[in-house]
Amino acid sequence: MNKYQESRYFDDPSDAYELGKNWVISVPYHELSLIEQVKEVAKANNCKSTAQYVRRTLREKVTAHRQLQQVGL
Repeated sequence: MNKYQESRYFDDPSDAYELGKNWVISVPYHELSLIEQVKEVAKANNCKSTAQYVRRTLREKVTAHRQLQQVGL
């Protein structure tokens, strides 16, 4: 698809080229060791990838935040 074509969403995922989104995360030079640390933690949490670990962690944080909002804190 070139930049002039319209983006399409598909009802049937088998017809789609890509359905997900990619996020780019900036890691400053002085924190590069964080990448390896996250890989280790992801493996320790039985995640197949660091992306899976990040998604799981974000889901947990979002759920906790929503629960706090419901309580009114």
